[in-house]
Amino acid sequence: MTDISAFCAAHEDFPVMKEIIETQELISMSRFMTAILQPLKCVAQSFHTISQVPSSNALVKPDSFLLTAVRTKVRCYFPRPNEVRRVRRHGWNARISTPNGRRIIMRRLLKGRFVLSH
Repeated sequence: MTDISAFCAAHEDFPVMKEIIETQELISMSRFMTAILQPLKCVAQSFHTISQVPSSNALVKPDSFLLTAVRTKVRCYFPRPNEVRRVRRHGWNARISTPNGRRIIMRRLLKGRFVLSH
């Protein structure tokens, strides 16, 4: 971008180039402002909503928002996953044996996946 700025400064008769440079600078500045202000806006909104909760009806006090939630329920994973079935359906031999399976492997290769199949 400095090369374009130097070129534009050397040639004042290119107003279109100046407009392009100014537009690019505005776009980069707006991206910067968005990256900075968006998280601040979310934090400000969370503080605003916490302070608006009436203390008489609130289950959680405004000063206890820093407490983290703890999961205590034990989840039941039934039925257990069957590894033999998974390998038969999604394994290398199943993928290679059909045209669509070969297409899946090629797509994963081109995408750069380290694991091509189960």
